[in-house]
Amino acid sequence: MKITMWVQYTAFGLLAVAALLALLRLLKGPTLTDRLVAFDLLAIIGVGLMVMLAATTQMLYFFDSVLIWSFLAFIGTAAFAKHLEKKAQA
Repeated sequence: MKITMWVQYTAFGLLAVAALLALLRLLKGPTLTDRLVAFDLLAIIGVGLMVMLAATTQMLYFFDSVLIWSFLAFIGTAAFAKHLEKKAQA
């Protein structure tokens, strides 16, 4: 087994553990802000998993989905943060 494959499998495992921990925070988070941060973290981990998948399979069309996913996650997080800001001011 090549060292690069070992590193890729280790990275997949660590990202999966991080996703499980972020999902736990998303479900259990005491405040809405904690859940927002956990959702954003899950989106970032999803992007990382897609990049790792693209690197492992050497299929470049995954990068298109990475761009779309990261853009939608950013817009969603920004919109929800704006909603929380307006809710706090009212």
